[in-house]
Amino acid sequence: MGQMLVPNDGVRGIDVTTEKGTVKYDADKSGRITVDNPAHARSLKANGFTMAAGVSGFAAPGYPCEGCGFNSLFKVYKCWKCGTENDYRN
Repeated sequence: MGQMLVPNDGVRGIDVTTEKGTVKYDADKSGRITVDNPAHARSLKANGFTMAAGVSGFAAPGYPCEGCGFNSLFKVYKCWKCGTENDYRN
C-alpha cells in the first residue's frame, strides 16, 4: 500500500482492530508508517493519517554554474546565486 504520515507531532502510532486481533503500527523517526494492508490504510485515513508522497525528488541534468556549482534546471546565463556569467552555447 505504501507509507502514511501521522496527523501531528504528538501521534507516534496507532492500533488497528481486525477480526483476528489488533495490529500495532508505530511511526519511524520521520513520522511515517508503512502499511501493506488496504483495509488498515483505510482505517488510518479515517483517523487522520495521510498518504506520503511517492516521489521525493527527481533527477535532471541541469546546467551547473561555473562559479559556484549551483545546478539550475534552466539555462541561466547569469547565476542568481553568485553572479557568474555562464556560457552554455558549446
